[in-house]
Amino acid sequence: MSKRVARAVDIGFGYTKVAQSMIDDVHGLRALSFPSFPSPVASNTGFATDVMDRLHFVTVDIDGARYNVGPDAMTLASGRAVRTATDLFFSSPQYQALYLGAIAYMDLPKGQSTIHQMSLGLPTTVWANETLRSQLKERMRGTFEVPVPDSGETRRITVEEVSIYPQVLGLLVSISSQDGDMDVVAKQNNLVIDVGFGTLLWMVTKGFKQQMGRTSGTQGGVSSMLKAVARSLGNGLQNDPRTLERIDDALRLDQPLQVDGQTIDLARCRAQADAQALTHVQELIESIGNTNDLDNIFLGGGGMHLYERILQDTFKGRVIRRPVTEPQFANLNGLQDLAEQRL
Repeated sequence: MSKRVARAVDIGFGYTKVAQSMIDDVHGLRALSFPSFPSPVASNTGFATDVMDRLHFVTVDIDGARYNVGPDAMTLASGRAVRTATDLFFSSPQYQALYLGAIAYMDLPKGQSTIHQMSLGLPTTVWANETLRSQLKERMRGTFEVPVPDSGETRRITVEEVSIYPQVLGLLVSISSQDGDMDVVAKQNNLVIDVGFGTLLWMVTKGFKQQMGRTSGTQGGVSSMLKAVARSLGNGLQNDPRTLERIDDALRLDQPLQVDGQTIDLARCRAQADAQALTHVQELIESIGNTNDLDNIFLGGGGMHLYERILQDTFKGRVIRRPVTEPQFANLNGLQDLAEQRL
């Protein structure tokens, strides 16, 4: 009898995170991340075959339109390509292309072609839309023909059941599970903050149940900080994904920023980014109201390093709980945990 399989995928505005295994005994999970940047396939790529063979991507078909998806998809994109960062993203062909690409990169046991339980994460603001959630569940379920990475072949994979959760719930499950105190957290009030590329999301829970009136988010996240810096550097740069990526690397690694052949003052850039982030944190505080009843504050997401200091200043004297593993995969770990529980 073949082993039943659970997998999780977290498709964000900035990056798509994919579970490639079940969770092991020490909470380990093999995972992959690639830019949420499906690039339309041009009729002539202009790349030599041996160069293309060294790039990591798959090509998926969505209603006759073909997209390159994967770690090197941005390399294949035109210089005019931009990321979509609105709620329209979740009903777009590009979103579906990322989902099929994610399935293609999910390693399955030998001879297995069925994912029995799939967990999908959505921003809290999008998850609240029951109609969209229902439509997504139908689109994500079924049998799909997807490429086999690095082979030139395709295979058919069936997804039997799909469960959709707020992304931040995955973060709460992941950190409390890794810290070994899920039973305690289940009896407490918790604030969970997820810093994504296109959003800052938050959720207050009683145990693992949402307090809906204190759960929300704001468009922006890391991308708004990067765009604020880019606007100060030159007209139109805020819509150039490669410039934004360069700014992100400089801020994250604390390295000099090179734009248009010039070295930019990183301290000035950080001040501009912090000013933008502070407006989002103020929205968070206004949304959740009194913070005296919070027993725990959880923080994660690929952009948490850009908000961490501001949040620590905001919640002076409070311990902010962070993932012990790679922050970018914290939501995914929790979503995978939820998928395995349902399995």
